[in-house]
Amino acid sequence: MFNWLRKQFAPPEIQTIPLIFIMDRTDDDRHLVQVLRNYNGQAMPVANIKQLWHYGYQERKETPEGDIIYVISEKDRQTLFSLRSLNPKLDGDGHLLFDFAPPILSYLRTKENLAETELSHQLQIKETPLNATAHIDFNPQEVLST
Repeated sequence: MFNWLRKQFAPPEIQTIPLIFIMDRTDDDRHLVQVLRNYNGQAMPVANIKQLWHYGYQERKETPEGDIIYVISEKDRQTLFSLRSLNPKLDGDGHLLFDFAPPILSYLRTKENLAETELSHQLQIKETPLNATAHIDFNPQEVLST
């Protein structure tokens, strides 16, 4: 009975939910991000990513020693909110599909907790802007040509 009372009044243990983000490229040059959760050393896909987008998301697990509350780390939360702000489409497998500009891809590549596949990494981004040029010839006897 004493153990039961101790369990009732003991503060819960707080642990982080280990998330893994993997960015890949599709055949039609869109980007796909898969969110995985580490279960006992094995990466399992997150089935419902929308749940993780709620601020303050947590899971509670009861054990004989006491309750454990699982929360998302601040770094993972920032990555989740950054991805959500890009208005992704969800495919049937729970992956996030994106069409984003090169500056956003450069930003996502700075995230330490977002891994990138070789296919996605092959896409190079040039930092120098393109110089637009046009050559126009005008001959009053002919039509305008470029």
